[in-house]
Amino acid sequence: MKKIYKILTISAALFAAPALSFAQSSDNDPHPLTRAQVKQQAAEVFAAGYNPNESLSYPENLMAAQRRVALQHAGQATQ
Repeated sequence: MKKIYKILTISAALFAAPALSFAQSSDNDPHPLTRAQVKQQAAEVFAAGYNPNESLSYPENLMAAQRRVALQHAGQATQ
């Protein structure tokens, strides 16, 4: 009998998981990003030197690339 409860519990969790795992929606954000904008941002970070395969220096590598992109945008804004 306990085995049936375990199976039912596990199967209920498996069926409920997809319903609860939708992407986050930011209802408070008046200007959500489009897919093209996200792809553009990713391309800029990769072009600035971010390598996702370097997992040992993950946060530092990403933040450094984001800083370089921000500096490029700041330089373009002043021109």
